[in-house]
Amino acid sequence: MTRIKVCGITRAEDAAMASYAGADALGFIFVAGTPRCVADRRPEELLRGALPCALRVGVARRAEDVPPAWRGALDAVQVYEAVPEGVWAPPRVFRAIRVKDGESLAAGLSEPGRRDAFVLDAYSESGLGGSGVTFDWELAAEAVRIAGAPVLLAGGLTPVNVEDAVRRVRPYGVDVSSGVEECKGVKSAAAVRDFIAAVRRADGLCASGPG
Repeated sequence: MTRIKVCGITRAEDAAMASYAGADALGFIFVAGTPRCVADRRPEELLRGALPCALRVGVARRAEDVPPAWRGALDAVQVYEAVPEGVWAPPRVFRAIRVKDGESLAAGLSEPGRRDAFVLDAYSESGLGGSGVTFDWELAAEAVRIAGAPVLLAGGLTPVNVEDAVRRVRPYGVDVSSGVEECKGVKSAAAVRDFIAAVRRADGLCASGPG
């Protein structure tokens, strides 16, 4: 079953809604200057009401950028730079790769450092993640075959295209942020439910045979 991460959570009601809708993980952004950054918020403020079975993932450029107040509340960190040995990190490290082309993907997959999973996101001049831009899913499918660790697909996923993405890439998981929003940082309950339903349809079709 494809895991589902709803990222860019900025409201407690959205964390609760996504977890009850079936999200396997919730993402909280700690990249300064981005519209969904919650580095100045307390974890208890945003996590109240969320189901404890949903993985709590902090998203940052580097692991050490995660605010100290959040470090005990996270199950995983998603980072855009390698985590050297000896640097603080929660039990799981997701290494995010901004995929511009095959060369950038290969470089990210081979970079040393801790990585329990990879998150493949589209390269964007505007910044890290949340751009709503897709990339070549053939590259993602190749990464799934060669990465040697679970691969989560991100970048421009929506309730409309995620079924096709899952069927073509067969990732371990999918990661959505702007694709289920009413506006930046505000999730749409209907879009989250539709997104999760589309992923589960894809899972059913993948289980029934090729194609």
